[in-house]
Amino acid sequence: MARHSGASVSVWYPMPPQHDTGDWLGALARVMARVTANADREGALHALTAGLVEEFGVALARIWLYDPADDTLHLRASSGLAGELPGAHIAVSTGTPHAPIARAVREQRVVVIDPITPASGFDRGEWFAQHELRFYAGFPLLVGERVTGALAVFLRATPPPPM
Repeated sequence: MARHSGASVSVWYPMPPQHDTGDWLGALARVMARVTANADREGALHALTAGLVEEFGVALARIWLYDPADDTLHLRASSGLAGELPGAHIAVSTGTPHAPIARAVREQRVVVIDPITPASGFDRGEWFAQHELRFYAGFPLLVGERVTGALAVFLRATPPPPM
C-alpha cells in the first residue's frame, strides 16, 4: 500500500507487493479492464472488489451503496474472505455508532483502523482474529459532496510506508 497525505487527510491506496510503479499501473489497468468489461453496475462493483483481492492482495473487499430513503448502506459486492464471514451485515444504518463503515460515510472521510482489536467496532472480533486481519480502511464513495456508498478493505498486515 502507498499513502498520500493531503493538507488534513491521509489517504492510502493499494500497492502490489513488488512496489514497482509498472507493476502497480499494470495491476490497476487489469482491475479497470475488469470493471469496464462488466458494464452493469452490480458486475462492475464485483469486478472492482475481486480486482482488489486478486491484484493487490487485499484479504477482504466490500462495497456498499447508500440508499437515502432508509439512510442505510446496502452491501452490493464482496470478495476475498467474504464468503466465510458468518452473519455478515448486508445492510448498515449510517447512524450505527460503532460501525467503522458507517463512520466513514457520516464523517465523509477515510477511516483507518490499525490494528483491528475487539474495541475497533467490528462484530465477530474472533473471526477477524482467526483470519489474522490487522488493518482496515473504509472509504466513503462521494460524487461531489453527495454520498453514494462506501468501500472497505481489510489486510493481514499494515501497509508499507510511502515510497
